[in-house]
Amino acid sequence: MKLIRGWEQRFSPDAIGGLRLSKAATFRDIGEEDGLGDRREGELRTTVPATIESRSDSPIPVPATFSIHTDSDEPPIVFEDVMPGERREVQQEIRLGDSGLDSPFLLCFSREPASVSDWEVLRASLPARYDTYTITTDIDALSFEVEWGIKRWLALQEITQHEVVRYRGWVTYSYDERPPAVDPEDVLAQRRSRWFRKRRMYSGQREYRLAWEVTSPQWECFPAVIDIELTRTGLNLVEPWSPPAGRGCQETG
Repeated sequence: MKLIRGWEQRFSPDAIGGLRLSKAATFRDIGEEDGLGDRREGELRTTVPATIESRSDSPIPVPATFSIHTDSDEPPIVFEDVMPGERREVQQEIRLGDSGLDSPFLLCFSREPASVSDWEVLRASLPARYDTYTITTDIDALSFEVEWGIKRWLALQEITQHEVVRYRGWVTYSYDERPPAVDPEDVLAQRRSRWFRKRRMYSGQREYRLAWEVTSPQWECFPAVIDIELTRTGLNLVEPWSPPAGRGCQETG
């Protein structure tokens, strides 16, 4: 498997002797402004039962139509011919916060373009500030080196009790506006997979992610960004890459 990654030259592994790892939620917070993050990344939605009761100050009970908003990003629920005092059961869709579900540190790549047209699609989906690209052909070896770098960083912070869990996979682009709601009992099962999906508008990125979930009783909340060192072996796993020659490729030098 051949995976490429774009960098600002000043932050490339060779320039800093390692990697800058950001939490997944950091990419979400960047949002569309940078052309990289998706403001829906990691979003979990579920449904809960709710009871709606109609009330009216009118002395004459007449049926009415009204609507309620359960979420600012959702269309309102419309009720027709509701009598004052009438109750109706609804399923309310809610968006869950990140409390208790801290996001992992990510290292993101893209599938190597097989043609000039593939490259043009990928280039258009990534930030214009990327001025250099690298390729990795042994993702297992690089993953090992990065995990070693994370553990070394933990040791430098004098964190002696910790757990580092790695998971990885391709990002899916399966929805247009918002992730579909899941049953409440399935929420916990999605605490990791939620970071591997984006809206379809990002499908040109063809993204593959390595993720590390880092926890410790000695540090409740890790910083959003950490800089880790790589050994020379690790640095050699991230080699220079040039895009396919052809129209539209001159801009990356």
